[in-house]
Amino acid sequence: MLLAQNGLGEFITGDTHQYGMTFDPFDSERASELVLAYLDSFARLPERRIVERWHGVYPGLDGQSEIVATPEAGATLVQVTNGLGMTMSFGLAEEILDDLV
Repeated sequence: MLLAQNGLGEFITGDTHQYGMTFDPFDSERASELVLAYLDSFARLPERRIVERWHGVYPGLDGQSEIVATPEAGATLVQVTNGLGMTMSFGLAEEILDDLV
């Protein structure tokens, strides 16, 4: 379960993942209902209203969660390859920065 608040006081929550070689262009309303029901079990938001929904499609690599490349001196590129960027971004950033300094 993800729950983040931006500088405007708005909340971002989610999410569900579906894996496969192809993807369905339609989101599952049942999956969204389950996410919101779980959110309601531990959080009391001032207003719970869906403003937008995100539908992402992510590339994947077997056995690899990220690609880290140094195309030139002083530049490091990082790409999460599995849709877990929001979940793992801070830990991954710390790990990469530790390796750089």
